[in-house]
Amino acid sequence: MGRAPDWKLAAAYLGRAAEAGSAHAKEQWSLLSMPDDPLAAAAASWGDPAVLERWLQPPPRVPICEAPRIRSVAAFIPSAWCRWLIAAAEPRLCRARVYDERTGAGILDPGRTGREAEFGILEADLILLLVRARIAAAAGVPTAVLEPTRILNYAPGQHFAPHFDFIDPQGVGMSAEIERKGQRIATFLVYLNDDYDGGETEFVRAGVRYRGRVGDGLLFANTRRSGEVDPASLHAGLPPDRGQKWVLSQWMRSRGAA
Repeated sequence: MGRAPDWKLAAAYLGRAAEAGSAHAKEQWSLLSMPDDPLAAAAASWGDPAVLERWLQPPPRVPICEAPRIRSVAAFIPSAWCRWLIAAAEPRLCRARVYDERTGAGILDPGRTGREAEFGILEADLILLLVRARIAAAAGVPTAVLEPTRILNYAPGQHFAPHFDFIDPQGVGMSAEIERKGQRIATFLVYLNDDYDGGETEFVRAGVRYRGRVGDGLLFANTRRSGEVDPASLHAGLPPDRGQKWVLSQWMRSRGAA
């Protein structure tokens, strides 16, 4: 915290914790050497600059739409990492909230009925930090502008009604938020499972519905290239008809917090 990232030191600390008997560290170590890892890298090599360079190389993005700008990224993270993130989120889930535009506070709303778990710096582990770093690389932004990561869960029938991810600059309670942290310019989703029916991400005004396979990513802009908010980014989380949907959600700001 407050230092430049040192992945080699992070890997060394993880190895020391695993050797000292930490089950949590041992599981992460195992995940970093999974054979389905897209880099086929051993855990001990995550401190290797060449390995990290490949991981942090912006992955290929497939254009889906231009208004708003929507891009898909296939096989963004390994399926085993998805299962790890779901397990980390399950005991921390609570009813998801929305921002009250008058006060800026989070409130319950009938338009959002799913659950979420937020991961700040104290809840993060090396797996999540590597995912965040890859998201930043895919979006072409520094990690400093990433908000705390959220993992969302939708049971059958639960949904998120059409909404914007940008912060309404006309909202009475939000001007100070924008001044302090900048506008929420983009969102990155990672689909953590695919054993459910329905549950697409729908871009209402663009006429686009998308549902990724396990490990796939979806990047979409909440603002235009000019920096103005984009009304075309109106989107919804449709309810699953069968099974539970799990998705990692990462918001990005126009700058880091002051």
